Amino acid sequence: KGDGSASYTIDNNALASFWYGYRFDLGGKHYYTGFANAGPEKYGKSEEENTPDPAVGVSISQATYVLDSTDGKPTWTLFHAQRWVGDFGGNEKADTLDQKRKPQSTESKDGHLLLALPTTRFADGITSSGFAVFTFDPNKNDLGDYKGWVYLGTVASGEDNGAACDDQGTMKCASSTGTLSFEPGTGPLPSLRVAMSGTAIAGPGKVRPLGAGDMATYTYDQAAGKYVPPLDR
Repeated sequence: KGDGSASYTIDNNALASFWYGYRFDLGGKHYYTGFANAGPEKYGKSEEENTPDPAVGVSISQATYVLDSTDGKPTWTLFHAQRWVGDFGGNEKADTLDQKRKPQSTESKDGHLLLALPTTRFADGITSSGFAVFTFDPNKNDLGDYKGWVYLGTVASGEDNGAACDDQGTMKCASSTGTLSFEPGTGPLPSLRVAMSGTAIAGPGKVRPLGAGDMATYTYDQAAGKYVPPLDR
């Protein structure tokens, strides 16, 4: 659908946009997933009501293709398409992909893919960085409840208040960066560990260095189907 543009209007004046394309290998097969997002519907709203809501993000959809062979020639075949993978972002926009950092992925114990895509979000003079975490299940079923991809939330991995700080005032300048690693866990998905470096606000006119004590670990709760403590959505 559409004219080939990366972004266009769909039903009820909602804006749909291509977000990210990811090519990966899993279980001896080659896949490509295109993630798209759609903002909230604008049907019947006046211009005054079209001011973006900071608390409202976008819905994520996906189409995944697998590399097959037809008459001896490689062919990309649709594996699974999904209208809803999850919701994220703010101000009725998707979080921005951070081109300075690389995606990270690992294969889980049950053969699923765990993907962490680097993102940024800007609000109130602060740029927040994170990793949007997705999981992919390559094992389709015919029960009608198959979900190829699931968005599990975004783990925080740093902040920079450079657009709002004033070293001569009460808000000192602070910038931090988090390094994400996957650690073996007791459940099907690994734990997420974020090691922080840089500085953080410690109070009015104060900053402090970040170190080993600021490391955060998130463990997947299989019964609840999410990481604990919960990732920021």
